[in-house]
Amino acid sequence: MSLAVKYGNIGCNASDSQELKLQKSFLAYLALFMSAGGLLWGTISLYYGLGLQSLIPYGYIALSVINMTIFGITKRISFVRTVQVFISLALPFMFQWSLGGFYSSGFIMLWAVLSLIASLSFSKSSNALVWLAIFLALTILSVVYDPFFVSIKPSVLPDRSLNFTAINICTIITMVFFLVAYFVGQQHSAQIKLIEKQQEIEYINLSLIKARSKAEKKNDELEEMKMELLEITDRQTKINKKLIEEKDIKNK
Repeated sequence: MSLAVKYGNIGCNASDSQELKLQKSFLAYLALFMSAGGLLWGTISLYYGLGLQSLIPYGYIALSVINMTIFGITKRISFVRTVQVFISLALPFMFQWSLGGFYSSGFIMLWAVLSLIASLSFSKSSNALVWLAIFLALTILSVVYDPFFVSIKPSVLPDRSLNFTAINICTIITMVFFLVAYFVGQQHSAQIKLIEKQQEIEYINLSLIKARSKAEKKNDELEEMKMELLEITDRQTKINKKLIEEKDIKNK
């Protein structure tokens, strides 16, 4: 088993259903991919001398490590998923605000879209709608207060950064692609396993039908033998009776 697969199964139990295992693996990979983004942006921040701002992406990595460690120990998804979705949603907005708003950060709040994808793993669709509402509220808040965030923008950053925008768009799309590809691939694998199980069950059922048919045939043969035996016994009884009668006549 590869290291990536072992990591994906960090919160899985052997008794978990295939659907639950998929949800847990998806959450683990979300934390991994967004931590990679945190490492990228933390390093970029340090490159520009923004040590204070770098604490947000690096802090995301630290929180994810702690959260995934808890996940590996408890194997319970409910609390871990809520924490992971929350930090994946909130910290990109906070980081964007610290960099001076939409344009200077390259719309880095788009990283929070990954948290919305993870929220779809909740068993109730209403939970995902709550996270969507929070995302929209933070987006509106960012728009309303963008002039303020621009006013506190670090001077080393450009007012508009096409490079940052390109980095964010390309990286996010790549991660969404691989997460969705993993999800679809696992679903396809689960469907194949389900089909194989169904075929196995059909084969067992067919074998049982054949065995039942053979047993019924044997029973029919036994019934025929029983009838033949009864006929033979009846004949033998009649013969014995006749012999006794003949013997009685002779004795008289």
